Amino acid sequence: MGVLAFALTAPSALAGPADAPSVAADDPTPSPSPTPSPTPSPTPGGLFPNAATPTPTPTPTPVPPKDTGKEVDPRFLPDFRLAGVQDLRLTRDRGGRLQLRFSSTLLNHGTHEMKVRAVRPKPKGKFTVSQRIRLKNGHWTWRKLPVGTVYAGDGHSHQHLRDIVQYRMYLVDADGNLVTEDKRRARKIGFCIYDNVRLPARAGQPKRPVFKRGGCGTRTSTKLSMGLSVGWGDFYDWRLPGQYVSLAGLPAGVYTLIGEANPQGVLYEQKTKNNGVFLKFKLRRSGKVSIKILGKGYRPGDKSVANVSSHDDSGPSDRSPGDHTHSSEPAATAARPVRALASRRPGRLTTRHGLRREHP
Repeated sequence: MGVLAFALTAPSALAGPADAPSVAADDPTPSPSPTPSPTPSPTPGGLFPNAATPTPTPTPTPVPPKDTGKEVDPRFLPDFRLAGVQDLRLTRDRGGRLQLRFSSTLLNHGTHEMKVRAVRPKPKGKFTVSQRIRLKNGHWTWRKLPVGTVYAGDGHSHQHLRDIVQYRMYLVDADGNLVTEDKRRARKIGFCIYDNVRLPARAGQPKRPVFKRGGCGTRTSTKLSMGLSVGWGDFYDWRLPGQYVSLAGLPAGVYTLIGEANPQGVLYEQKTKNNGVFLKFKLRRSGKVSIKILGKGYRPGDKSVANVSSHDDSGPSDRSPGDHTHSSEPAATAARPVRALASRRPGRLTTRHGLRREHP
């Protein structure tokens, strides 16, 4: 509610009209007329709503900040991509629950390596994760990342970075749209990133792995060092813990599995529009449970990777025992390979799709 302000007028001004001079009883001389009060100057609004508004002082045009040289130089960043979903297996756990298992590979297609370190003051403390980057002024520095870590005692027995890669599965409705309210996520949430598969030769690519499994530390480690060299990838076999999406309780229908590297954008990289892959399939439950592949490739809408060479649509096919192929998880039962993606025998080394498995 507004407040009305009133000005109190002096008693002499209330004596009578201005043209009726006051005359003293004993003094025949008329007293002079009082001086009229000055008219107040008009102000915008208030008692003078029609008064002209004063011209406001123009706001100065902001000057763009100067390049201080402390910005990140994108020429010295990695560029993450995922190899296509491969090695599909329909399996059941010991409780009989249906799973869709698959292998995945995180690749570095950038012009520089990705190097990450994590430190903590004591074995049971929280890690602080940082990425090594180069600034435009030529200096190298470490930038803190909002990334957590998790220790895996499921046969890996080392530390992992959380949610660097995510896989989510959606039901596809009759109109071809993803039903986002009903999604399922792959169980794997942690990743020990290091060089273990090699892409075809390219500029800046080391011939041998630079980052090793040992950099992922142990349960009591206080320092970690992970990374991915130019032209190298980090492969995860379908038999590893967490490399699956649960199909338990899902009806027959069409589904899309979508994978994304660096989904939260927490890692520094050159671009993120090429980080996704997808696999569209039909789940059949009449008679024997099976799936039919309807389509695969990069995530719909990722126009920037339309012309990527075909070796990016598959991953390493060597199944010889390696650092990422040891698991204490119970052996899957009723394994049913999808021939279109998993026709190659375990243990066979191949460069058919340009990826070569490096043995430790």
